[in-house]
Amino acid sequence: MVKIGIFEVKTHEQYLLHLCRILPDDDLTLFTTRPILEEVAADTDISEATSEIKRDDEPVSKYLQRVERASRDLDVMLWFPFSGGTRELLTYARVSLDCPSLLWIFNVRGWLEAPVLTTKPTAGLRRGIKRWLVRKQSGLLFEYPCIETYVRENGLTKKPTQSIVPTLYDGIESHSPSDPIVVTVPGNVDPDRRNYDEVIDAFRDATESGTDIELEVLGPPANEGGERVLRRCESLIDRGYDITVHREWVPVAQFQQAIQSSTLLVAPLTRTKIVEETVESYGTTKGSASVSDAIRNATPLVLPQHAGFTQSLGEASLTYAGRSDLARLLERVATDEPFRNRLTESARNNAVRYTRERQHARVDRLLDTILA
Repeated sequence: MVKIGIFEVKTHEQYLLHLCRILPDDDLTLFTTRPILEEVAADTDISEATSEIKRDDEPVSKYLQRVERASRDLDVMLWFPFSGGTRELLTYARVSLDCPSLLWIFNVRGWLEAPVLTTKPTAGLRRGIKRWLVRKQSGLLFEYPCIETYVRENGLTKKPTQSIVPTLYDGIESHSPSDPIVVTVPGNVDPDRRNYDEVIDAFRDATESGTDIELEVLGPPANEGGERVLRRCESLIDRGYDITVHREWVPVAQFQQAIQSSTLLVAPLTRTKIVEETVESYGTTKGSASVSDAIRNATPLVLPQHAGFTQSLGEASLTYAGRSDLARLLERVATDEPFRNRLTESARNNAVRYTRERQHARVDRLLDTILA
């Protein structure tokens, strides 16, 4: 049995949870913080006895020394992306493990493509440290096949690469075709990531044409731009539009239930997102959690045409080319029951590709390929 270590101490606890559930029978050691462990342990067999916990007052450098010692008993370490200040990133780069390691890359240009020589010294230094970290890995992981394809086609690394969507379908049935037609935009409300105005305008157009439809913006505002979006929604609520918004953090169980109760998810992704002074492009150098949310909950997903995640979603996805196109799509989903039923069935068929057994087999093949 392969002894696997998984390192995550920052912000990818949901992906970590899914990975632990994909591999419950393997010999796992989790390297994380106590709050993340508590969240993972509530839904898996992972416990403190099989984890190396970073203490609240423990410097990163001291913790990583414990990680190095523990790596002597591992066959492979899976790193989730490192983050933090430049000094902390440099500390990670100095780690020397006694086992092969695989690093998940979530923002491709910042890690593999953006120039190190730049007029902004701090940005150049961080990119240089990231390149150093990449060189120390046995292979690289990507969350969606379209991103791995971009990396390969553009020759961005000589390291072995593999992709795996870190999600898991449990067979939970989603929205019933007979329920109210609910369109949901999941995630913290951040206009730098998603074009909410386009969705709200399309929703208004569909509603004003006589379509009976509900809209839920499933997440709190991430910034002042998000506040503006919610104020606009609240103004429309006052005028009688059927919209639900959230001003506070949505608990995970409530978030999952809302997605499972949705007829349709919409991820109105912008073309690009600036991450640490680097322009990342959705569908080629950057992923979206909305895709894994749709898969995990067997719910159809609507994306703008420039977002290329169809390989992961199959016929469970629809695309649109602007406000009027999206409005027509919402009207059709609401009024064309056979079409809606086919779309729901496609989402279920696609989700079955991501059961625990199939995802476990993918991880086994991934490790065999990269570590051969």
